Amino acid sequence: EGLRTFNNHFLYVQELLRQYVDNSRNNLTLEVIDPRPDTPEEEDALAYGLKKFNLTETERYFFGLVAENESGTEKIIEFFDPNQKDNLEYELTKIIYTALNPQKKNIGILSSLDVLKDDVSPYMAQMMRMQGKNVEESWLITRMLSDFYNVKKIEKDAEAITGVNTLVIIHPKGFSEKTLFAIDQFLMKGGKLLVFVDPNAVIDRQAGLSGGSSSSPDADFKKLMDKWGIKSKENTFAGDKYLSGVGRFNSNMPAGR
Repeated sequence: EGLRTFNNHFLYVQELLRQYVDNSRNNLTLEVIDPRPDTPEEEDALAYGLKKFNLTETERYFFGLVAENESGTEKIIEFFDPNQKDNLEYELTKIIYTALNPQKKNIGILSSLDVLKDDVSPYMAQMMRMQGKNVEESWLITRMLSDFYNVKKIEKDAEAITGVNTLVIIHPKGFSEKTLFAIDQFLMKGGKLLVFVDPNAVIDRQAGLSGGSSSSPDADFKKLMDKWGIKSKENTFAGDKYLSGVGRFNSNMPAGR
C-alpha cells in the first residue's frame, strides 16, 4: 500500500514538472534519473544530498529534485513527501525561481502595522513557548517574501528610501510629510511601488483601541495616489468568502466569515 502511494505521488510530481516545462518557453528541461544501487547515478544523488530510503533489504530509492541553472547553481528538494502535497506547487515554484534568479532583489516594506518583527530563531521561539511566553513573529507573507527577496524594513518615519528595487506599502496611514515625500521621490526616480490598502483593517488594533479609523489610505496618502492617477473604490471589498477565516468583529457579534 505504501509503495502504491509513493508511485502515485511520483506520477503526480512528474506530470506537474512536465507542466512547468511545457509553460517555460523553453527555459526549463526535465530529466528523470533512476539511480540504481552501486551506480554513478546513486553516487551523484548522495553527493547532491538527496535522501535515500529502503524499500526492502536490497531495494533502495530516491525521490527528490536537483534544479541547476546554466552557471551551475544548484537548489535541492531532498524528498517529495506525499504528506506535503498541498505545498508542492509552492515549493517547486520557489526552487525553480531561486535557481533561475540566484541573486535576490531587494524589496522594502513600509507599513503602519507591525508586519515585520525581529524574528528569533525557531529554537528560541520553541523555548519561549514552552515557558509560556508570547512569541511575536513577522507576518507569514513577509516571511514567505524572504524566500525570494532580501527584505528590508522601512521605518514609518523614514526621510529617504534607498537600497531597494521595489517598495511594498501595507495599510498606508499616519505617515509623516517627510515619509510621504520620500515615497514620492522613490517612485519619481524609477522605483517600483506596490500598495495594499484596506477599507476595514480588523487587525489594526491601535486604531480600534483609540476609536480611530482602521481604513486606508488616509487622506494624506490619498493625495499622493491622486497625484499618481491611482484611484481605489471606497467601501468596496475584494476577497473569497470560502477561503476566509471564522471570527468575530467584536465580542457582541456571532462568529462568521
